[in-house]
Amino acid sequence: MLARASLRTALPIAIPVVAWSWFIVYSYPGLVTWDGVLQLGEARHGVYSDDLPALYIAIWHLVDRIVPGPGGMLVLQSTILVVGLVGLFRRVLEPLGASIAASAVLLFPPVMVPMTAVWTDSFMAALLVAGTAALLSDRRGLNVAGAAAMLVATATRYNAAAATLVPMLVVDWRPAWRGIRRYALAAAVWIAVTAAAFAADGALNDKQMHSWQTTIAVFDIVGTISHVDAPMSDDELSRVLAGTELRQSHDIQAAARMIYDPRDYFRAVADDDRAFWRVPWYDPPPPEQRDALARAWWQLVTEHPFAYLEHRLAVTRELLRDNGAAVPWRGTFREPQPERERLGLATSWPRYQVSLTHAMQRLERNSPLFTPWLFLVVAIAVAPFALRMRDFGALVASGILYEGTLVVFASSLDYRYSHWLITATTIAVVGVVARRVRARGAV
Repeated sequence: MLARASLRTALPIAIPVVAWSWFIVYSYPGLVTWDGVLQLGEARHGVYSDDLPALYIAIWHLVDRIVPGPGGMLVLQSTILVVGLVGLFRRVLEPLGASIAASAVLLFPPVMVPMTAVWTDSFMAALLVAGTAALLSDRRGLNVAGAAAMLVATATRYNAAAATLVPMLVVDWRPAWRGIRRYALAAAVWIAVTAAAFAADGALNDKQMHSWQTTIAVFDIVGTISHVDAPMSDDELSRVLAGTELRQSHDIQAAARMIYDPRDYFRAVADDDRAFWRVPWYDPPPPEQRDALARAWWQLVTEHPFAYLEHRLAVTRELLRDNGAAVPWRGTFREPQPERERLGLATSWPRYQVSLTHAMQRLERNSPLFTPWLFLVVAIAVAPFALRMRDFGALVASGILYEGTLVVFASSLDYRYSHWLITATTIAVVGVVARRVRARGAV
């Protein structure tokens, strides 16, 4: 009898620990791509630029002092995710069932694969899961911890405020308040948390890069010009683009259409004779150029709104149907190997990790599991059921709203951009099914 009781107590703890341990075996010390190399470099030097999330890098700076390299951040983000998953599923399942469900979601390939990389997207997703679980608790201390998690998540990704909105609106900060007063208070807390997150990043930033002008703005300029049906003369476009340091002087609209690719902004600024501009990568653009790019963006978008909309919808369509190499490849990198070696990053991996990566890549190629549009369809389908529930409804709405920001902000294809939609949808489907099965069993 005592042995059974001990087993019932131990299993809900052991199952997530075993699942998490397998995750660590598969992924440790964590994959670091080019943006992670820049982030770790800034974390080591203690000088932060505003095109990278300063609060996230400050956290990495602290973790790096304990566990040098990406390993500490990998352990931190995956642990936060597991704790959040267990907390959410315990709202609808007994401890053992919640542990099994949490482990299954952690190891579900579309959710797991981005978590194996040390990315801001992965860290944000973990914080959103744990933060939502804490916000839904009946304990005020956990509510405050959930708000803190949402603050860090917001500071980690520039568009994360869309993901935190609904989870923060469902919190009863004053249980005695009902109706509009309750939601007004929750909205005020969300605004305060969002403002604090941006203020924290701003306070930590040492160097303004003005990266919007050299990524999204240049992408939108070329995309809008390409989608204007009427011919645009070189004289007209030269006036609009004056001061942007345009490299094309003849057949500008045709040149824009030739280099335009809705999957990536890079061709507009690549070091190539066909590119429209050459912009600095590690320094901000000159003030005159960035002001001219912002002005040209505004003029083209306001004068040709339908062309701009066609461009953004083309980007969104590509983003949803193309997984953008969902499974990170453990192979060569764009940055020089000496840079990785200088930072102490891995340049090779154990054979078993490479084999497991190949297995995931085969799954990616031969199944629709890693296709973002599939999860968007599932999210919309489950929404009528989930929205009746504070917890899983908040997650579905959060995932859809966050994905919606990519219509305006995406500048390239990358599966990790849709990782929160995929994670939130997966959790919501499991939670809704579990609650409905439990309800039927109680009848």
